[in-house]
Amino acid sequence: MPLFEYKGYSHKGTAIKGKIDADTEKNARAKLRRQNIFPTEIIERTVFAQTQKKTKGLKLQIGGRIKLMDIVTMTKQFATLVGAHIPIVETLTALSRQVENERLRIVLTDIKEKVNAGQSLAKALALHPKVFSKIYINMVQVGEASGTLDIVMARLADFTEAQMKLKNKITSAMAYPAIMVLAAMGLFVLIFTFVLPNIMALFEGSEVTLPLITTLSIDFGNFVIGNWYLVTGGLFLLFIIFKRYIKTEKGLKHYHRFLLRAPIFGKLIQMIAISRFTRTLGTLLSSGVPLLTSMDIVKNIVNNIMITEALEKARTAIQEGKSIARPLEESEYFPPMVVHMISVGEKTGELEKMLNTVANTYDTEVETHIETMTSLLTPVMTIFMAAMVLFLMVAIILPAMDLMQTVT
Repeated sequence: MPLFEYKGYSHKGTAIKGKIDADTEKNARAKLRRQNIFPTEIIERTVFAQTQKKTKGLKLQIGGRIKLMDIVTMTKQFATLVGAHIPIVETLTALSRQVENERLRIVLTDIKEKVNAGQSLAKALALHPKVFSKIYINMVQVGEASGTLDIVMARLADFTEAQMKLKNKITSAMAYPAIMVLAAMGLFVLIFTFVLPNIMALFEGSEVTLPLITTLSIDFGNFVIGNWYLVTGGLFLLFIIFKRYIKTEKGLKHYHRFLLRAPIFGKLIQMIAISRFTRTLGTLLSSGVPLLTSMDIVKNIVNNIMITEALEKARTAIQEGKSIARPLEESEYFPPMVVHMISVGEKTGELEKMLNTVANTYDTEVETHIETMTSLLTPVMTIFMAAMVLFLMVAIILPAMDLMQTVT
């Protein structure tokens, strides 16, 4: 029989908590009422304990246990309830009952208990760093201190939703090329493993001299099939070496520099990093987070060490009373237009506005670039697969024609 933990009041109005056995939560409430106990909260202990263990590994990302959309929806509802002047504890109680994600419900319940015990909302959120990002926690802290929590939560919801949409666009754009590559690999294995050996068996014992293209195809296919374990092991070893290399500071720098300079994808990676930087910094500043604190947060979300180093130099410049624009310009990873708008924003005192303008512009450019890249990759992949099939067809047809001439 499940064990429930409860909190409530006795018939004398004294706060009380304890444990009770019951088949369901409804039966537990009925059982407590018969004992003249009026419960305000009941949690099944076994489920709570199991979920708490699992929440240690929660990640705020697509495919994690708590999806980004769950956080967006919860944040919007939080902003609405707080904006209606409902106390935070009551807001958290309502959200914990309303959210569909079981693990998020457990997290919200824990946060509610911490806030009810006198802890600030930001500190309670900070106890769940795998669920709520540093950006989220800092903005909530500023919202609490300034009395604008409803406005900050609304901005957080918009910011998180914008990041989610950008990530979804990138994922969707990469899906088709990935499928095409897998299809090409599957076709390659199928032809060399089954089709080519069976067709070449027809030429065994004949006096036909196989063309060079056919001989190379057969030799390559036989090598791959006969030494598949060596090929697979070699590829796996190269992958391990590469992973270890990019874990070093030097290796990571080389890899990230290569990504920024790579044809087609390099520009896209740069635009995504700039979009994240400007959107996040603009949101933090407009919410009242100090510039130096905002720079500390932003430099860790661009996912490229070369751009991170440029932002670290910019932060140092700010600390020394200098402009943020100059270090960004010297890095060569920030386009002149971005640097100019940031510089104008600093001079006019409208840095947040300029950053949000740049973010909107780059979000549109990222979307356009992804659509263009996808439209270009489709014919390129089709031509590649057609060329591969044509190569193999020629390797088969040439000796077949020679065989027919020999027979006639």
